[in-house]
Amino acid sequence: QVVQSEFVAPDGVVLAVPEQPTGVPPTTSRVELSAARPNPFTGETHFVLSLVEAADADLAIFDLVGRRVATLHQGPLTAGDHLFRWDGTHSDGTRARDGVYFCRVLGAGASTTRRLILLGAR
Repeated sequence: QVVQSEFVAPDGVVLAVPEQPTGVPPTTSRVELSAARPNPFTGETHFVLSLVEAADADLAIFDLVGRRVATLHQGPLTAGDHLFRWDGTHSDGTRARDGVYFCRVLGAGASTTRRLILLGAR
């Protein structure tokens, strides 16, 4: 347990660090997204979205520039675990280029992002 701390910047300025009250557990995310399996992948990859309580969720794949490539889910979900997959295609069904992508979920007042690597043609 840390009772007191002091951080000093390289220029000698003391940085204030707010203390968390003792006995208060750290907050846990209301939305969690597992690592993709497999990753890197060639055909498809899977991941699990977990919600503490029912909520609207927006789960999508984005390219490095931030463009939405595919929407995997948009709308309400119940509390619990939900399995999703991405087969490396755009929303229109065309094959995405090999490269790095991001799977992002927005929901329950939180967001989480995971990196995906798509390799090789099917």
